Amino acid sequence: MQVENIFPTPILKFNLSQDFCNKSLDIAKKYANDNKWFEQNAYGSSITTYHEDLSRNYCGKHDSDLAENFIEYARKYLGGIGYDPDCNLRAESWLNLNLPNTHHSLHEHYGSFVSGVVWLQTSETSGNFVFHEPIGVKTQNFTQYKFAEKIQNAFNFETYSLNPTNGNGVIFPSWLPHQVQPNKSNDHRYSVAFNVWIEKDG
Repeated sequence: MQVENIFPTPILKFNLSQDFCNKSLDIAKKYANDNKWFEQNAYGSSITTYHEDLSRNYCGKHDSDLAENFIEYARKYLGGIGYDPDCNLRAESWLNLNLPNTHHSLHEHYGSFVSGVVWLQTSETSGNFVFHEPIGVKTQNFTQYKFAEKIQNAFNFETYSLNPTNGNGVIFPSWLPHQVQPNKSNDHRYSVAFNVWIEKDG
């Protein structure tokens, strides 16, 4: 007899080479400087191309190599969860900059199939990337019984935190809530995020 996990949430972690990461970081820094991002008031949140570029095609316009690399990992993720890794995919991408004392609040990427992020420049204190338990009724019910929790394991934790380093990446279901905690460092944090859709043939 054993306790089983019947609704697992799959994520895929990966790493870019240092040279690859540095190349993408140089492209990101040039974009930020050319578009005067450091002259903007971030109002405590990320500065991003998500709203500037409605086509959300940062990589297609500026860093196609990074897009191709991400799609390769997305296909590995799809194969790992039982989907056709060679299916037709459509992706969008955007650049994010977190200045000191900025964050990105809790959200999800509704509508796409999988999402992901690649960290180009980060540090230990520039803000963890935190996933949250997506099942609201589960969280509501478990909260009242926290007093009886003896150990934390895969069945009862409510958040899962990543402290990424340069070149780290993660792919996850688009419906999974996540946030970026405040950047407590004096450094700039650069990342590129993606959404991916599966499209029918024809």
